[in-house]
Amino acid sequence: MTRVGDVHRFQRGPVTTTQLVMYAGASGDFNRIHFDLPYAQEAGLSAVLAHGMLTMGISVGCALQVAGSRFPCDHRGSLGSLPLARHGR
Repeated sequence: MTRVGDVHRFQRGPVTTTQLVMYAGASGDFNRIHFDLPYAQEAGLSAVLAHGMLTMGISVGCALQVAGSRFPCDHRGSLGSLPLARHGR
C-alpha cells in the first residue's frame, strides 16, 4: 500500500523520434521543436521537447502502475506536465 511520503521511481523511454512524429500526427501539432533537433537548437533549446499531452500520458501510466485498479482514472483530472527532452537523434 502506498502511503504519504512514499517515493516511487519509474523509468520510461527513451522517447524516440518516431514516437514524437507519430504523436504529432495524432495531435495535429507539427511544431518542429517536437521532432527536429537542429530546429529546436536554433530556437534556443538544448533538445527537442515531447508534446505536453504526451508527457501527461506517460505520467498517467506511471500513476496507474502505483494506483492500479483501486482508483478509476478520470480523464478530467491532471497530474501536471513534466517537460521531457530528447537529446540527439
